[in-house]
Amino acid sequence: MIIDTHVHMYPTLENSLKRLGVNADLKGLPLEKLKSIGTGPRQKWNTLMQSAASNMRHLPKKALPIAEKLHALSSIYSVAVCSTKDDLIRSMDENGIDKAFVIAHPPLIPNEFVLEECATNDRLYPVVNIPTSENDPSSRLKKYVNRGALALKIHAAADGLASNNSHYETLLETANELGLPTIIHTGCIHIQPFYKDPEMGHAQKFEQWFEKYKNINFILAHMNYHYPKDAIEFCEKYTNVYCDSSWQPTEIIQEALERIPNKLMFGTDWPLVGSNQTTMVQRSNKLAIDKEVREQFTHKTAEAIFKFNTQSK
Repeated sequence: MIIDTHVHMYPTLENSLKRLGVNADLKGLPLEKLKSIGTGPRQKWNTLMQSAASNMRHLPKKALPIAEKLHALSSIYSVAVCSTKDDLIRSMDENGIDKAFVIAHPPLIPNEFVLEECATNDRLYPVVNIPTSENDPSSRLKKYVNRGALALKIHAAADGLASNNSHYETLLETANELGLPTIIHTGCIHIQPFYKDPEMGHAQKFEQWFEKYKNINFILAHMNYHYPKDAIEFCEKYTNVYCDSSWQPTEIIQEALERIPNKLMFGTDWPLVGSNQTTMVQRSNKLAIDKEVREQFTHKTAEAIFKFNTQSK
């Protein structure tokens, strides 16, 4: 059993147009053929970019912002042609991944879209992200939980808000009341304007949350990216802090599993750099860990944290 605790999927072009009130028949467009063009070279490129993402931390700090922007550009084609629900299921099948948590990112990936699509597939579980424009974030979050959302996502770097903002305080009070797991984007990635304040990605920005909201299990997405040792230390310090493995190289995942074997979950951030489920499964297969730790990493910790039944929804 493998559960990918961090994926995204994007609406099809036809779906996006419908949400804008435009009904268009796109069956005549060669979209599937476009996906098949250059599959082999594209996968090799994606694998190379995955390696680059995991090793960028070794660059001089002054070079990181430029490298990160260039690297982000490498994902555009994969996201444009291979990022729908069908593409995700195909990738899961190819890589032996049984279940996945699909994370919304409004407006590109609307909450309603994620909830609707996950409701029709028993392999997919929705995670919602409440926009800062929401007038009543608490009520909205409760509504989404009633519709099946199993976790909350907070992306302060993309929002450009400080961790003490009232929007987050309201959401966290509600999540604490519900015992709702909360995934936090961690990792300072300089790709403005997509991330309005990259510095808000540092895991240290959220330590006050770990101390205050004891009823929330926090998942540090990407393990703080360039600075994973900080994320591992937070997992060691706080009983309610966990990580996912997305974007991390094999040696960091290995170290984390040696230090926090029950606190790291398999995650890929699919479809960013399109073949990343393939890459992360390959990295997982190289880990020198026993069966019990492997099962914790691939699915048992996720089952315990998100409190869901892997057999049925």
